[in-house]
Amino acid sequence: MSGNDCINHEFLKFVVESGLHQFVDIATRGNNVLDVIHSDDPLLIHSLISALLLGRSDHVMIEFTVNQCPQVTFSGNSQCISQV
Repeated sequence: MSGNDCINHEFLKFVVESGLHQFVDIATRGNNVLDVIHSDDPLLIHSLISALLLGRSDHVMIEFTVNQCPQVTFSGNSQCISQV
């Protein structure tokens, strides 16, 4: 296993073991998903879209909205804190 493979493996292991959600599921360079946005709250990010190319780069930018209403769970139901 090369050094990069080892680093990638450790990073993926951390993401999985930490229960993090990966929000970027669109290609950001060619057919590859190179960008990551992780959170332990799957409702934190929404409306993620690809945008224009970044300057003269071959990478596209991503735009997204952060859900500003923190979620809490009571009896299995998630609610916005302001509604609790």
